[in-house]
Amino acid sequence: MPWRAVAGAAWQIGTHGLLSAEYDFAYRHQTGMQAQHMIKVGAEWAITPSCFLDAGYAAQWYGGYVGNVSVNQLAENAQRLDTDQQAFSPKQYASAGFTYRNRWLTAGIAYQFSRRTTTIWAHQYQNEPMGIVNDKNHKVVITLGFRLGI
Repeated sequence: MPWRAVAGAAWQIGTHGLLSAEYDFAYRHQTGMQAQHMIKVGAEWAITPSCFLDAGYAAQWYGGYVGNVSVNQLAENAQRLDTDQQAFSPKQYASAGFTYRNRWLTAGIAYQFSRRTTTIWAHQYQNEPMGIVNDKNHKVVITLGFRLGI
């Protein structure tokens, strides 16, 4: 079972806006995985009582930091067989969207961009990395929800 802690806060701006922030920490010691951290910030602005503009940013990283990257290394007494070493930059997400809500229906469309750079070594004593992977993803996300009952 992971150990998890979440803290968040939200601020309402008059009758039209909302700002929110959240920090999420998860630790899975028994699985051999590094600790996971995530910071999220978001905003929503009401154009009309049913139409909203949304924006958000999130950053996720694992393990301990060395310099400006998260390092995943095996311990000296590790029993795992995957000997490759990886250094992750934080995975970053940015999004912007539009949402329509009424009493029975929620519909939204959003654009999301994410990126992360991963540097890979065959083992932790190798001087030069085997490779660098630059992940960049563009997504369009559509949400549709219905309220059933009273």
